[in-house]
Amino acid sequence: MKRVKQSKRSVNVACLYCRSDHVERSVERRALAAQESKNGPELSFWEEHLAMKIEGVKEDVLRIVYSHISETDWMREYSLTIDLSERDYKGATRPNYSLTLVIECKPSISQLDELVQKLNRTREFFEFLKWMRQAFKEQSSK
Repeated sequence: MKRVKQSKRSVNVACLYCRSDHVERSVERRALAAQESKNGPELSFWEEHLAMKIEGVKEDVLRIVYSHISETDWMREYSLTIDLSERDYKGATRPNYSLTLVIECKPSISQLDELVQKLNRTREFFEFLKWMRQAFKEQSSK
């Protein structure tokens, strides 16, 4: 009888933990949903004001799309797809590199390797995004 009471008590304690865990997950889900409802408008705001979109392609791969670069066509898109899985980035135009930071660059720019090397020296990713915009702007004015 004593074992039955202990088993029953253990089952009751386990049920309490299950319920508590369920409540915690429910609270977490609500918090995530609330944050998600704020992310969309904020992202739209920054995309509009920066004339730049950042899209997730797959794990550690982003696509950066710029607009408002060409003086003659504000809606023309300039983009680069980048792989951020490695600590040191490699330029796309060097033939011996098996890993590249920039998987795709449309349109291609001649100073890409220089900009990637500068990124490796400075580790300033957000500055790199500015440098890329400037390089696209120079390319569009040719």
